[in-house]
Amino acid sequence: MKPPMCPQCSVALEQGFTVDRSNTSFGHPSRWVSGTPEKSFLFGVKTEGRKRFTLAAYRCPQCGRVDFYAPEG
Repeated sequence: MKPPMCPQCSVALEQGFTVDRSNTSFGHPSRWVSGTPEKSFLFGVKTEGRKRFTLAAYRCPQCGRVDFYAPEG
């Protein structure tokens, strides 16, 4: 994926990622999950049977804006 441009500064955003620090996913990249959150009986929210994609985070080196993308694959 070609780095997106910052809509405020018109410079290429730097790719990075966020880290999930929950008890069950310590140190894994964060994910986007389809739908609205539903409380799970045991852990946080239900995710089974939903689309899930690892988040790509991009940061502007000038203004600090961060945008998240959830590309397939």
